[in-house]
Amino acid sequence: MVDRMREANAIGSSNLLYTLVNHSTKQYLEMFRHFVRSIGAYTAWSDFDVLVICNAEAQKKIERMTEVKSLRNEGRFFFHRVPSDGSDLTRALLRKLDVVDALDHPVQPVDRVDASSVLEEIRFRKYQRVVFSDCDIVAQRDVWWLFSAVPANPPTAKTSGNKCVLYAPAEGEVDGDFWGKNLYQEDARVGGLKALKKSKKAVSFNAGTFAFHPTPTMLNVLRDLRCFALQKHAEQTRSGKRRYFYDQEFFNYYFNVLAAVRFPGTCSISTRELSRLVIIFPEHYGVPLCGKHYERAVFIHFAGIGRYEEKAELMDAYMQMLKGWRRICSAMQHWKGCPRG
Repeated sequence: MVDRMREANAIGSSNLLYTLVNHSTKQYLEMFRHFVRSIGAYTAWSDFDVLVICNAEAQKKIERMTEVKSLRNEGRFFFHRVPSDGSDLTRALLRKLDVVDALDHPVQPVDRVDASSVLEEIRFRKYQRVVFSDCDIVAQRDVWWLFSAVPANPPTAKTSGNKCVLYAPAEGEVDGDFWGKNLYQEDARVGGLKALKKSKKAVSFNAGTFAFHPTPTMLNVLRDLRCFALQKHAEQTRSGKRRYFYDQEFFNYYFNVLAAVRFPGTCSISTRELSRLVIIFPEHYGVPLCGKHYERAVFIHFAGIGRYEEKAELMDAYMQMLKGWRRICSAMQHWKGCPRG
């Protein structure tokens, strides 16, 4: 019988890291390979489970990767297979919210699960923390630091005033296309972009890395976000006019405005925990210099839409730089100023 429960007091043993692979091209999968390799270089895979959301073709190719085979044998690497979305990039990016289907725990657990049913298998695993990460990311420290930045237990109304918190790195401004601008302008409750920006109530963030506690309420919130985003995207598609900017605009608007309407006094966004651990757009895709902000970062995110071949090359170059950097530091027996895992 598979062990269904994790020890609650052991950080990592009750955590899930998941990612989205929305293309099966060679260049995109090379990014994923670098993502997995970089994590393995500094992190004990036994500290958490891994879930990959992808289509059938991508799953077949990923399963053949040597970096993945051993993890699959250990029973800690899972797939949640979704349909291919073709050229509909926004729909493909919103697949990251399909994690709610994989974490929707059944009421009556059973002793045995069909080994081929990955969705059923992972449903029985009870997680304290869930971290999502795009795969155009290089890890340069132990991923444990990301999990440990998130409180072990979900907040309560008594401790924080909100039962559901989305933890994400800060990025952008409310009047930016990728951070909710168009949706804010459509909502009379906001009172205009200038008023919203002046109030400083909205928190702009990057949706390429985020974390949450998978409580029933939080899963309902994410499920509602998915329904809202798909509805707005469908309206955009029918109109034939590009208005919304991929998944991130929906995330920003929802957690800053709509969640308070649909789940009053329940949801909030916090950027304090992950902002210092995730570097976005490293020096505009140039090689970064030493500095405290790089020293403490866990993830280097080569963000942006497309440019998969270029990203894969940059990710590989960055990883090679880290290897050389550490060899030099080790030889000098002086690690100050170097990223540490």
